[in-house]
Amino acid sequence: MERGQRFPISVVSILALVSILTGCTGAIPVVRHRELTAPALQKTVRIYRDAAGIPHIFGDSEEDILFGVGYAMAEDRLFQLEMVRRFGMGELAAVLGRDLVPVDEKARTNGYTAAELNLMIEQMDPDIRRLFKSMVAGINRYMDEAQADPDNRLPLEFKALKIPLRHYAEGEILAGVSVITRKYSTAGGGELLNQAFFDDLVKWYGINSAKIIFDDVLTLTDPDAYATSADSPDSKQAISLRPFKTTRPSPGDIHTVLARYEESREKYDLALSGFGLAAGASRSMTIGPARSASGNVLMMQATADGHEVHIHGAGLDAAGLSIAPCGLPVMGRTADFGWLITTGERDTIDTFVEKLNPENKHQYWFKGQWRDMDVRSETIEVKGGKPVVIKVARTVHGPVIEWDLKNNRAYSQQWASWLSEGNAWSSFVRFVRAKSLAEMEDIVINKNIAVNNNLSYGDRQGNIAFWHTGNLPIRAAEADPRLPTPGTGEYEWQGFVEPAQRPHLKNPKKGWLFAWNSKPSPDTVFADGSRWGKHFRTYLPVSLIEGDNSVTLDDMKQFNKTIAAAFGSVDLTITATRFFEPFWQEAVQGATDQRIKDAVALMTAWNNMYEDLDGDGYYDHVGLTLFRKWLPVAERVVFEDDLGEWWHRLDDKVYIKYRTSLFLRVLEGDKAGKPVKWDFFNGKSRRDVILETLQQTLTELEKTYGTADMARWKHPVFWRYLAQGGSDNPSRSKLPPDGPSYLKESAVAGGGIKLGYLPKAVRHNGLPNWTAIMEIGNTPPRLLSAIPSGGQSWFINTGWKASPHINDQYWRHRDFDYKVIEMDADTIMKNCESETVLRPAP
Repeated sequence: MERGQRFPISVVSILALVSILTGCTGAIPVVRHRELTAPALQKTVRIYRDAAGIPHIFGDSEEDILFGVGYAMAEDRLFQLEMVRRFGMGELAAVLGRDLVPVDEKARTNGYTAAELNLMIEQMDPDIRRLFKSMVAGINRYMDEAQADPDNRLPLEFKALKIPLRHYAEGEILAGVSVITRKYSTAGGGELLNQAFFDDLVKWYGINSAKIIFDDVLTLTDPDAYATSADSPDSKQAISLRPFKTTRPSPGDIHTVLARYEESREKYDLALSGFGLAAGASRSMTIGPARSASGNVLMMQATADGHEVHIHGAGLDAAGLSIAPCGLPVMGRTADFGWLITTGERDTIDTFVEKLNPENKHQYWFKGQWRDMDVRSETIEVKGGKPVVIKVARTVHGPVIEWDLKNNRAYSQQWASWLSEGNAWSSFVRFVRAKSLAEMEDIVINKNIAVNNNLSYGDRQGNIAFWHTGNLPIRAAEADPRLPTPGTGEYEWQGFVEPAQRPHLKNPKKGWLFAWNSKPSPDTVFADGSRWGKHFRTYLPVSLIEGDNSVTLDDMKQFNKTIAAAFGSVDLTITATRFFEPFWQEAVQGATDQRIKDAVALMTAWNNMYEDLDGDGYYDHVGLTLFRKWLPVAERVVFEDDLGEWWHRLDDKVYIKYRTSLFLRVLEGDKAGKPVKWDFFNGKSRRDVILETLQQTLTELEKTYGTADMARWKHPVFWRYLAQGGSDNPSRSKLPPDGPSYLKESAVAGGGIKLGYLPKAVRHNGLPNWTAIMEIGNTPPRLLSAIPSGGQSWFINTGWKASPHINDQYWRHRDFDYKVIEMDADTIMKNCESETVLRPAP
């Protein structure tokens, strides 16, 4: 979301208006003990909430525990659950109005029919299917309560937006799960952007030079990138870098098609971010016993936002992070082991270009004959307006995402994770059931995990392990994975990489693991999305771990602070100055301009930390200001004359940014692991180019700050906006225009901010969202964690009173403080804040 953009319809604006009229806010009193009945239960379930409002769900059967999971999730996050469900079903416009029709249209196009959702549920193992149904029953039990007592149990957003109360169908909840798994476990689909880039290169330089530049910029591999499983001899994947027959200009009007596609995608992503689904930034650190001071495994995670849950009984004992409507912990720990997840960032979505019948746009050429598309009508209900009827078409590859009828072309997308959401939810169950490394490995290898993640593991026996999971397509050898693939049948997927052949690592000799949405194995082939290089943010945590042979829990906390202060979670184009110091020093040798020498000295002296130790609202070191300006200036000088706007546009559309590593490859020349072949210096020497970029940096900063005195070039601190847009940032007018539009990870759904329960913004500490640290050993099992967007509950009732746990954690996150989630049953029952007892109906 760019600076100043807004959610298409502002839920919080509605709430703010009512707040002004009523002026009635406050905390809901805690009810110490409640008892309810539910026909779906077999035995009694107890939900103990601790001092942070975390539900500890105790039961005698898995089904009863999952019923409690659904109930507690609805109690804490019902509005978020409702909105995510509506995303999955394409039903937002019905409650938010016509502006959301494009979002619903995209959801209907890329999503599943009711029959497909029910099919996935029926394909679950019978015992897991019963658990899913029980969780949904628990959600619906809370819906009954909200309907019976709306003043105290109904989220105010339902009343403000007139959202009808009804039971959820099981398929609708799975549709919501699909929203979560697709956001955090799939990547790719950027072939249209790459094709437009390639077409421009052909227009500017001709086909031969275009291929050289294209291969330089969108390289298929970069050996200088850190790989999580680099020291595992059996985690290599066979790769083919042969010339591609399909690397050629597009057959149609790719720029027009791309513009429509990007507009649709941006509307969808913008709307999704409005309901608490933060951008990915996951990092996990696992320290084995050989490197741990206590001899126990230590684990640390920083990832997306969500709520927390602990389940206990029937052989289960697991606590961790969940995201509505998943219910169960998607990562966390049991008494025996911990498991952490980061997004895999592999290309698991391919765009195919379909040749259409000029006489019938719903027929496409496939394997020597015209084939009919599957076409269905969908009706989108619109609040305050007439329903909108759309046509949804699919080819053998998947949903048709764009049309180019002028050129008799359509574009469809094939997803490696298609119809796998039931498998994903089943994996959550299997994680909390597992007891050992062997059982976890069985889940990964024999049960398969269809969605793409990096899974890290550590247990009480001292084992640590890493698996790169997900269905990884085996593409036709002559199909270029960076560009749309001809859909005529010659370049079809050849299946998926076998689970046992995907990158993995067990008990490495180095004694530790680190994953940060990083390159999984040394020979990973890049495609149309993420590409990793030398500058990638893993350089810092790896150096911290390598420098400490006796890591403690306090060290893990300090590691977390240090990694956060480098802002690698916030800006994926920035990196350490040490990568560039040799080139600066080369440039200033013999230079006569003292200001350039002073600027280099300041950048070299900066410790690469975003620190405001004196609390004056500005980062302490001017080297930060200089480096933040120099890097984009230098990249613009080197690339813009050759690539036009593409030097940054290609990166703007993907999560993992590569242009800084490309710049490093250009600077390093033949010493780079993957030297570029195009002369981006245009015949100039490297020294002259660096001097030019340093001079231009000084010129631009002097203009920005209105003075030549570098000591006054202090950069204002960045803020984490809990509200979308960030326009209420108190220091907004002081910010130099260097694009801090990415500082919006924690948008909070509903009225918590506008009603004054949460601040509009807090100083950004560089952390992602949910942060957890744990020791897996003979010590009592517990989690240390914090959530930035307030707390466990986002509930505000129709009387404008909020849960006491809507705002009791954001300051912990800001200050690197942690609450303790206990897992010992006696401690939980003794110290609980409240108890809800759910009994079977008589």
